[in-house]
Amino acid sequence: MYRDHLSSLLIYLKTPLRYFKYKFSLLQYIKFGSNKISNSLTKLGWMKIDNDKMDKEDKKIFYEIINSYEKLKNNLESVKKDLYSKEFELNNSDNKYFRSSITHIFDKDLLIKFANNKHILSKITDCFGFKPEISDISCWIDKPSSHKESVTQLFHRDPDDLKVIKLFLYLNDVDVNNGPFTYVEKSHLSPWKIANISGRANEEEINRIYPENNIIKFTEPKNTIILADTKGYHKGTILKKDKRVLLNVVYVSKHSYKLKNKINFY
Repeated sequence: MYRDHLSSLLIYLKTPLRYFKYKFSLLQYIKFGSNKISNSLTKLGWMKIDNDKMDKEDKKIFYEIINSYEKLKNNLESVKKDLYSKEFELNNSDNKYFRSSITHIFDKDLLIKFANNKHILSKITDCFGFKPEISDISCWIDKPSSHKESVTQLFHRDPDDLKVIKLFLYLNDVDVNNGPFTYVEKSHLSPWKIANISGRANEEEINRIYPENNIIKFTEPKNTIILADTKGYHKGTILKKDKRVLLNVVYVSKHSYKLKNKINFY
């Protein structure tokens, strides 16, 4: 109990400091441009992409990604593994016992072309006020695990950059049971607020600083594309059954510490 009160006090005392640090840090982005255009990404922190607004070439690339997974999914060793396989859990050194990467099944050039989708880039450019850079591309399968929710299954803010948008493409249908991406709407507008001093928070802790109805669970059919400003609180909900297959692209500014000479695939 004492520790909880001390933690809450530290959060309270440091909030003004985090606020001014964040505002000061934003000044370094002016050199990249400041032509922000308001959309749901800037207002709410998330938006869904209308695939019909892609041009012919980008739509073709989008469906090539979809078809690549559909053709190979039945032969993937990671799909066939026992959901509670000890081997599967022991091979996850970053404590994501619930996750297995399948990025390798896709052609890298195809993934880069998809990440450079003009319609998607236009929405992120509107939000940033300048053209984004691509830092990471990955695809993974999440499964139920015998472990409690951990790491990315707890609410967190991403440290990649102060300007960071992540794309999530569902490659299978996602409902409340197989790990919907979950976002705290408008939490990107106050990134200096923290719910837990550890950086990871449960839903009860989130509700202390944001309204309960701001928590959005994205239960969507396959082929849905979601963009999210992940300096806002978000998580992948723990799976109760089945699996979740997700393609992820990370967009940042030139200032990001994660930006290297080439795109990271993992």
